[in-house]
Amino acid sequence: MSASKQEIISSVGARMQALRKQLNLERPQMAAALKMTSNALGKIENGEYFPNISVLQQLSQGYHISMDWLIFGIGAQELMETEALKRMHDDFNRCKDEREQMSAELSQLKQIFTEKETRLNELEADHGLSLLPADTAELARHMTTSKFMHYQMLAHYQKLLLEGSHGD
Repeated sequence: MSASKQEIISSVGARMQALRKQLNLERPQMAAALKMTSNALGKIENGEYFPNISVLQQLSQGYHISMDWLIFGIGAQELMETEALKRMHDDFNRCKDEREQMSAELSQLKQIFTEKETRLNELEADHGLSLLPADTAELARHMTTSKFMHYQMLAHYQKLLLEGSHGD
């Protein structure tokens, strides 16, 4: 008696989950290695849908598992730790490190922007736009979408004022 389509989908998901657990991988780790979301892997493991053939190929080639075993449960699993497994772990850790580095860089940029915005507010409070010529002040008022440009304009004008006071 042949298995139904749903039985095959469920059994493939169960074998993928068993493989993941045998490898001591968390779902996000396996999903990242397979270039899919953790949510998608969970749906496959729960038998909600059949994995893409490229996912099955990655598992088969990366872990030296036969496609017959993955899809039909035929034959031995023959799981072997390989260089491919190490590369998948290394890729996951590299991605994690890159994400942490990018997060740190983003925090630094946010801090710089906040400092520039604070300085702009100080310039506006201390000197205001009243120090600028009318046409320049009007232009600065229209630049509210870019506080950094606004700051640059005020800083440039302040520099011109300082240069003018030294030239007297």
